[in-house]
Amino acid sequence: MCAPSGPVSDVRCVYCADGPLLSGALAGADPATDPGIAGWLLAQGWHLEPVMSCPRCVRAVGAVVTQNERAVRTLVLTAAGHQSGRDQRHTARTLA
Repeated sequence: MCAPSGPVSDVRCVYCADGPLLSGALAGADPATDPGIAGWLLAQGWHLEPVMSCPRCVRAVGAVVTQNERAVRTLVLTAAGHQSGRDQRHTARTLA
């Protein structure tokens, strides 16, 4: 791949530090606020908020977040006393 001539800046994913290069007039633009760059990034699957992240990391982090949310939800429900019917029957027998 040829290096672009003139001013160059890059767009970096906060997780993997990968991303496209911006050259020429776009080199000084803020990718999160420039409508042309932001639109292109969004069309490619990037997330701009809460942090700039590439499509690959969005999928990876999203999968981890979903798993963590399920685990936290289970812990919260258990701690709050929302047990399944089987667990409630077991607790009732244990306490009796």
